[in-house]
Amino acid sequence: TESERVTPPPTERVAPVAAKVAEEEPTNSVISADELARNGYTSEAPWENLPADVVVICCSDQRFGRQNREFLRALGFQSPHFIQIPSGLAVFHGLAAVSGFLPKGMNLLLDKAIDLTGVKDVICIAHHDCGGYKAGRFEVIGKLTRRLAGMDIQDVQTEQLHRAARDVQLRMGNDTTVRAFYSDVVGNEGDQQVKFSEIDLIQRSLRKK
Repeated sequence: TESERVTPPPTERVAPVAAKVAEEEPTNSVISADELARNGYTSEAPWENLPADVVVICCSDQRFGRQNREFLRALGFQSPHFIQIPSGLAVFHGLAAVSGFLPKGMNLLLDKAIDLTGVKDVICIAHHDCGGYKAGRFEVIGKLTRRLAGMDIQDVQTEQLHRAARDVQLRMGNDTTVRAFYSDVVGNEGDQQVKFSEIDLIQRSLRKK
């Protein structure tokens, strides 16, 4: 059965030689309201009934969606199951001190995803310029940021993601591999890319590659 299958650790996976660029390109035509009402819409992307091979918890920020999928392919994952929430997993650790239902809700989502997919790998991703961490954007996050005096936003994100990912690892047990990454925007204006750095869940540091 799906839940009994053994998923090799990420280090043993073989990444594909080339990504399918066509899957990432948006459609060139916009369907009209009349056509949609008459015929509905049939996607040009083929249906693939593939089992998930990893659960990914990340922010719902659309700016990083394509890079996240490319990065997961580089790790060897072909069929990720996404749990996308504003600010991602990291924010839940900071909000735990304020409102207990949010972490419980995250646990329910994660447990359901693991039960449905049977995967043995969980990837947690935080990213640069996350709206949830901009002081004043959300009052709770602003207060937490000011409370952690001497830390910039990335430090706060990294610390909270580290703790949250550690909590997930403890909850899932040794049968599940949990990894955390911070995605930063690097390069000059007009020629920027997204670089993923792993957060060491033991040493609380970024392992930049």
